[in-house]
Amino acid sequence: MKVLYCIKSLHNSGGMEKVLTVKANWLAEHGYEVFIVTERQKGRQPFFSLDGRVKLVDLSGAAFSGSFALRLKSALNTIQPDICISLCCREVYHLPKYSGGRPCIAEFHFCHDKFYRKYSGLLLRPYARFRTKKLENALRSFDCLVTLTKSDQPQWSGITRQLRQIYNPVTLADKDENIVNQGNTHSSKRIVAVGRLVNQKNFRDLIEAWAMVGSKHPDWSLSIFGEGKLRKKLSAQIASLGLGDKVKLEGAVKNLALEYRNAAALVMSSKLEGFPLVLVEASSFGLPMIAYDCPTGPSEIIADASKDATGGNGYLVELGNVQQLAERICATIEDADARERMGRNARKTAERFSPAAIMAQWEQLFSEFAG
Repeated sequence: MKVLYCIKSLHNSGGMEKVLTVKANWLAEHGYEVFIVTERQKGRQPFFSLDGRVKLVDLSGAAFSGSFALRLKSALNTIQPDICISLCCREVYHLPKYSGGRPCIAEFHFCHDKFYRKYSGLLLRPYARFRTKKLENALRSFDCLVTLTKSDQPQWSGITRQLRQIYNPVTLADKDENIVNQGNTHSSKRIVAVGRLVNQKNFRDLIEAWAMVGSKHPDWSLSIFGEGKLRKKLSAQIASLGLGDKVKLEGAVKNLALEYRNAAALVMSSKLEGFPLVLVEASSFGLPMIAYDCPTGPSEIIADASKDATGGNGYLVELGNVQQLAERICATIEDADARERMGRNARKTAERFSPAAIMAQWEQLFSEFAG
């Protein structure tokens, strides 16, 4: 089967790019012919390693001319895919029209209310409504919409002909059998956070919480992995709180596996997520997870240790409650036995999101529409 994906580009280190790379590689390894059409890769290398059998087609390249819609149409006519998948970038407004009647599936890597939360000011609310309605209208032409979480499904009801839910797969798993079999001892005195340095990830709250954590546990540190436009502001916040030797902005790294292995837990302070991939990654390394219970996703991954009979795999924190976030981090630091128990449960959680389990659902979907 010939499968075509559309995305803006692959040079960034974001979750969409990582997930698509994992899925494309898996499909190529299992006999599918995979094409990834990018809007503007512009000669840049993909951030994540692609299987050599995956074919990249960049619409900003010299082989294409004219408007974006015409370039997309030309690529579709040349490739002749069996099924087309949009990641809801610019192509979402054109793909069904130029697909030649081929099945079109959209997968949205955010929650339905993304624009309302991104443009939250009173004056910006009409723009958020416009963007949401524009996307909804475009999706009505698709054969199927795939949401990332169960909690996001009701808001999309009636938008497309069919609505499905499929989680993202683990994109980074611990392949060190010795560590997997023995379990991570979580003896490190370092907690990690991963994400772009942007408003959505809300590292400002986490740094504020660490001022409380650091006063009680000065021998522990926080490492934040990611890059973004808020680096200067976050650096200034760290300095103003006197946390320069306790909180580090580590930048974007390709070998996150090493960082997960050398951590005691993971914390996530996002205001909003489509599906928090970082929690799934952390769980595969046996890391306890502390996260704001933001829309959407954390509650479908984390079993709160304060409420779960099995001991849970982490803590869910009230969104925006910095004091509670600090308290849960301290609770994780202070109880080594609980960390070990939550870590074991986290590994069991990760099994639900294995590439084999998730891609079996995608194969079933492909067979329904293009079998």
